[in-house]
Amino acid sequence: MFSSPYPDVDVPNLGIYDYLFGALAEEDLDRVAVVDGASGAETTYRALRGQIDALAGAVAAQGLGVHGVAAILCPNVPAFATVFHGLLRAGATVTTINALYTADEIAAQLTDAGADWLFTVSALLPAAREAAERTGIPASRLVVLDGADGHPSLADLLAVGAPAPRVSFDPATHVAVLPYSSGTTGRPKGVMLSHRNLVANVEQARGLLDVGPGGSVSLGLRLWELANRNSPTLELRQAALPFMEDIQQVLHQNVNLAVLDGREALFVERLSRRGSVANRAQVAGRMPVHVSSAGLVLMANQPRPVQAEYLEGFSDPTGRLALEDLRALLGEAAHQGYAQLAGVVDPDTWGIAVPVLDRRKHAVAALGVVVPLREVRLQALVPALQTAARGIGRRLGEPRENPAFHSAESL
Repeated sequence: MFSSPYPDVDVPNLGIYDYLFGALAEEDLDRVAVVDGASGAETTYRALRGQIDALAGAVAAQGLGVHGVAAILCPNVPAFATVFHGLLRAGATVTTINALYTADEIAAQLTDAGADWLFTVSALLPAAREAAERTGIPASRLVVLDGADGHPSLADLLAVGAPAPRVSFDPATHVAVLPYSSGTTGRPKGVMLSHRNLVANVEQARGLLDVGPGGSVSLGLRLWELANRNSPTLELRQAALPFMEDIQQVLHQNVNLAVLDGREALFVERLSRRGSVANRAQVAGRMPVHVSSAGLVLMANQPRPVQAEYLEGFSDPTGRLALEDLRALLGEAAHQGYAQLAGVVDPDTWGIAVPVLDRRKHAVAALGVVVPLREVRLQALVPALQTAARGIGRRLGEPRENPAFHSAESL
């Protein structure tokens, strides 16, 4: 049996509203809680809590409470926080609906969840109104947050002035949210999450996120550790690093390792040293296939259907590379066994990359170098890279416990 190296999480037996807002200290209330990314408008915890209480009072006055279900069809806007937590404050269950759903899909979820309220925005109103009419939700309970004729708005509800209700439920069993699966393998299915489930999620995240001055949140060391331990590229990086170090010792320049992810090269490892040329590739950074030697050599070694799909959807936003020129670059890389690009990302550098093939001869990665434009020695660089790439491929083929990376398809 596997035991976590971290201590057990103590989960308070509280509803999510009481857990998040019930014990806010006076000095916390004037801190910023929500920022509108589009306008920069800020909402403090004091204002947010007041809005949540006002919305809870308004819907409770109209009979929505512990046994009710309300749906939210809304993009990621600040008002979502008010509505979501206001409904939970009233004791209702919230089912969130994909903003890209059609009227048929919205109606299906409303029916399955048993929702008799629907909150949306004017941009999504046509589909929302059609679904509401099909499922018997009256216009008075189809709330358009930013306002629309014939429907209450968020401002209308906040102005009702009814006090927030006193509700009683068991946080461990009362369903707080009812999200639905994507439906890729069948009909979308609802997942019942209690208030205790939500509180537990926040408690679990406390050790994974770092909270800085003013309440700013960033990824914590534990989350970084877990991500690295479970990375699908862990075995690849471990196999490649000794060979990358050898290449760097010889060239004294940047060495990088990339995998193909869709239409981009994703860089999973990089070695650089003081005095080396500029290298725009950063670990966990991405570049379009056509602007990196790593991306070109990876795409050149993909099955023909993958290449065909890529080429069919190709467009260069800068207009510098025509489709036929890209075909020629991929053909050249496949024929030569390496890809090279001079002065594309940086005018003074040359990128060269070779494929790393696994035991099934699948291109699982690209090993590349970035060197000064004036110092290109293809006759020396390419054989050295190819030798290192073969070494990496052999290491990937060695038996290991719990192998974490087998091919690009495992990403």
